Amino acid sequence: NAPSSSSNALRCSTGGVVKAPAAALTRKNYEIVESATVERAMPMVQALMVMFPSRFSSLTSAKKALRRKVVLVNDEFAGVVDEAAVGARVDILTRTTGAPKLPSSDLPEQYRNVAIVYEDAHCAIMVKPDGVATVGGGGWTAERMAAYLCETPDHVEGVLARPRPVHRLDEATGGLLVIAKTREGMLSLSRAFADRAVKKRYRAILKGRLEQNEGECDTPLGGKASLTKWKVVSTVKSTPRGGRVLTLVDYFPQTGRTHQLRRHSHALMCPILGDKKYRLAGEEATAAEESDGLFLWSVGVTIPASAMPWRGDDLCINVDEAAKFAKVMRGE
Repeated sequence: NAPSSSSNALRCSTGGVVKAPAAALTRKNYEIVESATVERAMPMVQALMVMFPSRFSSLTSAKKALRRKVVLVNDEFAGVVDEAAVGARVDILTRTTGAPKLPSSDLPEQYRNVAIVYEDAHCAIMVKPDGVATVGGGGWTAERMAAYLCETPDHVEGVLARPRPVHRLDEATGGLLVIAKTREGMLSLSRAFADRAVKKRYRAILKGRLEQNEGECDTPLGGKASLTKWKVVSTVKSTPRGGRVLTLVDYFPQTGRTHQLRRHSHALMCPILGDKKYRLAGEEATAAEESDGLFLWSVGVTIPASAMPWRGDDLCINVDEAAKFAKVMRGE
């Protein structure tokens, strides 16, 4: 626990304080990353914006840093209501080491081989199993698994205590999930997903035959414009499913509405195999569908260099869909 700040000392006109035992040492895994000297008296919140403009571009960010106890003035933690006195030294702390990676042997057996297909100091990309929530309060989630699967950065500024997903996949959908390991990674990648700067490719098995080999669906969803582009990969007639035509398709969502790919598949009159929610009227799920889950998989992401400034170039990751897809397309 960090000690509270000493407002009287911070307001001293000479900038002098009684030096506390090195306060920074009370923040385990934190280091001083930037320092400056106060040149004119002003409120502490304003001083942070003036002295460290690249770190604190708003009152909100400055106040948050003070509340998080990552600002030292002459070796004491500063508070939101404090004043910065002329001559005082201001140090900025940041976490540089996260919590140790947990042993993968402690994972349930079915999750021990979950793949991390890309990793650097700021982020990782996991192949999330289907049937697993991205985040949540109970049970095994992708976020919880990440603590066992991702390496912990060492001496990297802004390391998160634990890795955190920057976007979500539906529980029923498996595939590529991007996870942040630092504050920079979280902010930059989250913004890229929100701005639709990340290009995504999904693979699905549809029940039925699409009229063209490629096209797009722009059916509005929830009263909002929505667009999904698609391209057929292959088509088979499935004997185990009564001769039903199945289509393996790649989807390229251009917008991000709730259940967009599942709802657009329904709009195309070719619902995704295993989708219990968006079926055609009067259609019943087979026993195989009930046991094999949803046939929708995130198989490709392209992240622009602007979202990964620590890397310097675009990142393109592609993986195969789950083995159950090939099994169905072979007619098994």
